[in-house]
Amino acid sequence: MIRILSLVTILLLSGCASKLRVTYNSDPPGAVLYSGGQRIGYTPQTLYYNVSDETKKRGFMNLVTTKVQWASGATAEMQTLKADLAKYGLSQQFTFNRPNGFPGRDTDVRFSLELDRTRAIQRQAAAQEEQAAAQRRQADAQEERAAVEGYGTYAPSPTNCTSKVIGNMVNTSCY
Repeated sequence: MIRILSLVTILLLSGCASKLRVTYNSDPPGAVLYSGGQRIGYTPQTLYYNVSDETKKRGFMNLVTTKVQWASGATAEMQTLKADLAKYGLSQQFTFNRPNGFPGRDTDVRFSLELDRTRAIQRQAAAQEEQAAAQRRQADAQEERAAVEGYGTYAPSPTNCTSKVIGNMVNTSCY
């Protein structure tokens, strides 16, 4: 029964593969990507496009105008970008090359390196946050187990004391 369900799931998922995954790169990396006139983010950047059954049969898909702009102001644009589905499938890459002769390549390379450093710091911070959250979850679980099992917290039993005054002395006894 499990094998049949697995097979059906695989068949359904393979029949639903209707997204084209396109990764846009730039040389050097770190250019701002614009797609259809909208700012997307720094390259490399992956976008997903819906692919109709008709487009799959045709074997290619025309994508919206895409351009990049580096920190120096250099730009590159692809007005007619054709994704060849028959040849490359549903996962493709395109690379924008910085125009030769445009001044400021060193600025773009430095920006790319700084962007890499920033991304590495962000990944490290996210990993530390996840580690701290995991430690908090573990501590909460230990506290909860301790409460359920009745250990881990010390609650002294109540003490009753009585005092009697006899002359100049106070006699106190506790039980």
